[in-house]
Amino acid sequence: MFSLRKLQGEIVKMGKEICKKVEEFNPDENPIVDLCCEEGSGFDFIDDSNRELFYPLLMAIEETVVLYFRENQNMKDMEIVESLKKIRDNLFDKSFEFNQLEQQIIRKIKRILFLNCYNKKDVLLSVSNILNSAKRHRAAGGARGYLTFIVKMFDDLGETNENEESLDSEEEDELWEGGGFAEGIKPEEMDTKMRTFYMGHDEEMDFNCKNCNAEISAHSKDWHDGMCDKCFNDKCKEGVYVKDE
Repeated sequence: MFSLRKLQGEIVKMGKEICKKVEEFNPDENPIVDLCCEEGSGFDFIDDSNRELFYPLLMAIEETVVLYFRENQNMKDMEIVESLKKIRDNLFDKSFEFNQLEQQIIRKIKRILFLNCYNKKDVLLSVSNILNSAKRHRAAGGARGYLTFIVKMFDDLGETNENEESLDSEEEDELWEGGGFAEGIKPEEMDTKMRTFYMGHDEEMDFNCKNCNAEISAHSKDWHDGMCDKCFNDKCKEGVYVKDE
């Protein structure tokens, strides 16, 4: 005879067992190739139609970068680009030596793989997607264009550690050196904006720059205050550009 109380008890028991396994999981003792599924997502690329499926990997990688940057304020985008290239090209090489940032990213990827079913292609697609995003934002925003972008995004999402100490004035000045862009994001706007977060600057060119009327992408509309790269860069170079409400 079906018993709802018994079913609830089994669910609670399973939840506790999963939590215990997660707590006991040691990423350093598990080769990443052993954590990958054989099937995976089945996709050959990441685009707007399937991006949400890859969010656990994408967000895990970028959160690791943000937390690492908060402890290493001299880091610039180029270091992230080079580290992501090394991970992309050598992730499954057990003999390759990674630096501290790369090791932290790989450990976080392992934790995601422990809880989710992704294959090797899925992991490499995710790393490459973040790598391309870092390159685009560095090209558009300067030496720390990408870092400025993801730090602001994670602060708005509240994804970083709430106990993380705030940047002191000197560190904050260094982050925004050469200009920057700050924009508050309303909770009701987040789902819509996250859809275009990882898009390229040439995807969904259905909008126009509010300054010069040039064609712009959905990403630029949502994340560059409705401006083309040229107008956006010019505005940021004037100083820290805060979007008007």
